[in-house]
Amino acid sequence: QRGTLTANGLRFVIMPDPTTQLVEVDVRYQVGSKEDPIGKAGLAHVVEHMMFQLKPDGAQSQPLMHFINQGSVFFNAYTNWDSTHYMTMALAEQMDALLKIEAMRLYYGCETISEDEFLREREVVRNEIRQRGGTAEGQIPQLVMSSIYPKGHAYERMIGGDDAQLSSMTLAETCDFIKKY
Repeated sequence: QRGTLTANGLRFVIMPDPTTQLVEVDVRYQVGSKEDPIGKAGLAHVVEHMMFQLKPDGAQSQPLMHFINQGSVFFNAYTNWDSTHYMTMALAEQMDALLKIEAMRLYYGCETISEDEFLREREVVRNEIRQRGGTAEGQIPQLVMSSIYPKGHAYERMIGGDDAQLSSMTLAETCDFIKKY
């Protein structure tokens, strides 16, 4: 079944599979690295990570990551140029909980994320980028993309960010990006 919610334009697909006791909730936001502002390559990737740190019950409560870990058998997320993708798999009886988690990602934005949590997640993203591009082989994708696309094109930049640009990002810039997209 396919549909669109009239209130907010959210598109959905429901695909029942009677051969399994598992359910997957797969959410894709049509926002990715191409929306990173000039000089802030990796902002969409930082937002992807921050969306696991939201605390729906207030600043002193557990982040969404805690509830995802408790209720799922698998989860992951990634950002590409055009989208950010969250996927969570759990036993079918957890479907309402998984949908609630995704609704909270949409609702809370940055309001429950502390500066320390932001800095920690920004470092996680920086480590991912250094790990991917820290070798000669890791430089090849960037060299290819920058030779294919013209200077300034969103696809010329590597998905996930640039370590130097990531290091200068602030929580306020991250929150502004969330509000905008």
